[in-house]
Amino acid sequence: MKLNSFEDVANEIISKSIGSIMFIDDDLAEPFEPSTDSETELSRGVYQSFRREDRSIDLYKFKDFEDWQNRSNYTLEGRDLLILDWQLSKVGVEHSPTVAIIAEAIKRPNLHFICIYTSTPSRDFSEIIYAINSYFAPFSKDILEEDKKAIEEILENNGFEFKKIFDEDVQALLKEMVLYKDRAGIIFKDLTNKIQEKSNNEVFKEIRQHFIERIKKKVYNSLPYCFCGLGFLLAGEDIRGSSINEAEEIKNNVKQNFLVVNHTIIVINNKTEIKPQNLYERFKQAIIHNSGNFLTLMALEMRNLFKESSGFIGKDIDSINELAFFHHRENSIPSESFYDFLRELWKSQAASFLYDEERQPKIFRTLDEYKDQKGINEQMTQFLASPQEYQQHLGKLNFYYNNLVTTRKKNDEVRFGDIFRIHNGDDITDQYLLCITAHCDCLYAQDKINNMFYFVKGSKGNLQNALRGGDTEFNSYITNSGTIDVINWFNKPFTVYISPKFNNIQNSIEVDLGADRRNLIYHSTLKENYAQRIANNAFVYPFHVGIYFADTKSLK
Repeated sequence: MKLNSFEDVANEIISKSIGSIMFIDDDLAEPFEPSTDSETELSRGVYQSFRREDRSIDLYKFKDFEDWQNRSNYTLEGRDLLILDWQLSKVGVEHSPTVAIIAEAIKRPNLHFICIYTSTPSRDFSEIIYAINSYFAPFSKDILEEDKKAIEEILENNGFEFKKIFDEDVQALLKEMVLYKDRAGIIFKDLTNKIQEKSNNEVFKEIRQHFIERIKKKVYNSLPYCFCGLGFLLAGEDIRGSSINEAEEIKNNVKQNFLVVNHTIIVINNKTEIKPQNLYERFKQAIIHNSGNFLTLMALEMRNLFKESSGFIGKDIDSINELAFFHHRENSIPSESFYDFLRELWKSQAASFLYDEERQPKIFRTLDEYKDQKGINEQMTQFLASPQEYQQHLGKLNFYYNNLVTTRKKNDEVRFGDIFRIHNGDDITDQYLLCITAHCDCLYAQDKINNMFYFVKGSKGNLQNALRGGDTEFNSYITNSGTIDVINWFNKPFTVYISPKFNNIQNSIEVDLGADRRNLIYHSTLKENYAQRIANNAFVYPFHVGIYFADTKSLK
């Protein structure tokens, strides 16, 4: 059947993306074990919902967190969708095991979908979203307790009670700042006014000053952020701190009952409103119409195509005599180049479908339909009216253009295209170095270049100006703490001696830059063609020649 509409194509993409499912609940019926009618009904209903669509589903009855940890690989490895109950624990915080399992699930690169299937009424789903945000927030409970105590002292010294100032109304605003991040600034103003109404302007200034001192010490990054942390504490949420935090980004959509943690979509459904036998279809429709956008679906279809294409890896290669294979290995210098060859071989075969007209992603055909359905032109007018927002998102596109996504091996040495941030002792500067030394020279730094590496220097630039210049400038786009920054590269190459004992990107690399001793901290790596363009521009500089002619400039 030929698929033409966006709905049809999206439906097929989601169906192909969800092949293996795990359902975790403490009220499931186990094979060969006595069970209640409700447990049997739940288990049978969910099982049939997915098996009816030819999906593979396994069920795991939750007993306690320790038992789950012992089975965690079985429950998460190779899964596309995780379904779990919100109230897994009968002791303590009922959702404590659930958020811990979610934290493990989002680390899995294969697991893009989570469905919280709960008896919690849908009117309280915002509480679930708030609790998940709290779990991943990089706050220290001890520090938040110190803040609360300091604010209590400020209020008591001015004749106010903490509970009467930070009452239900104020706590509701603290919660809204987290749930509705796009309106956090407006809500913070309401919060400020509310606290001032309940106390006075001078008291709020003292509270504000306390948090400003915290920001100066880099405990927090902004004033609203301080109050959000206090809100988590007052709500009695599970605060684990940055040591377990694996969430680079959380997007909440309270109205549509879902959130996205990193790249994992978490949809919340009620067990009464959605019967077990209808769960799969309702979940799929929620992804298509609510939580999935065009880029999400495109990424999923690409993953599906790569998975299908990977079945052809090795085709015809096995006709090569393996002795030729081992001969090539023994004579590859350096030895790592042989494995680079193998990686490139597999990569090119797996990505071959990208150039096959018959196997192009179907989602491409629906781009115009999606654009009309979603009113993209109208939305774009509003989007472009906010420079701070669109600049970051266009910058992120350029980041993906120029950034090499790779996992470097442990103790790897400096390579062509590596970007390093310059540190002056404990101070982090906004200056960077880009290695433009030829790859082969980097491999044999001692023999070929006496450990003298070519670099160009750059400094943090203006994102707006960089976007205006586009690809006519010599810039790179990087990310720092989730924010897109741009580096303006100078065109004068120079050499830096890197001692073999410091030539390790995992460590701080001590170097002399002129008369100054500095430390280089590895930041990221540019794709080869983007690094080469900057290198070409730099190496041309030594060939410039100055000349003199008589002129009449002074007469103008």
